[in-house]
Amino acid sequence: MPWAYWVSRSRPLAPKIFVLINGVLLGHAAALAQSALHGLSRITASEYPDIWGGLIDLESPTIPLDVMKYGQGEDVICISDGIPRTAYLRPLPHERLLPSAPVSLSFFPRGTYLITGSLEALGLETAELLVEQGARRIILV
Repeated sequence: MPWAYWVSRSRPLAPKIFVLINGVLLGHAAALAQSALHGLSRITASEYPDIWGGLIDLESPTIPLDVMKYGQGEDVICISDGIPRTAYLRPLPHERLLPSAPVSLSFFPRGTYLITGSLEALGLETAELLVEQGARRIILV
């Protein structure tokens, strides 16, 4: 991404880069071609955070200058029904962390179970748990 490199070097007033897409985050079928641009923007955001302005998914072809101005600091903005929306992670309430009743797992000895990413500690622990619960055929990938 040489363009991002040169933009990041244009100090002291390096411009912010905003990527505008249409309907990708909303899952529109016509937006498939723009999905690569969505992926490229995620890379740009991680490699050049000082010049990253944001990714804006539009619902109409108008350029949202107000969102670009007031949405500073938001990584991804999806405009839906004319309202700019952002996604946030929030902590899970404590009462939802632990189930009220114990969960019982049952695996069938004749079944086959696939564990991906299984060659590290977590995958091997998961495989051991499945064996303890009755699984006999496990594929580790």
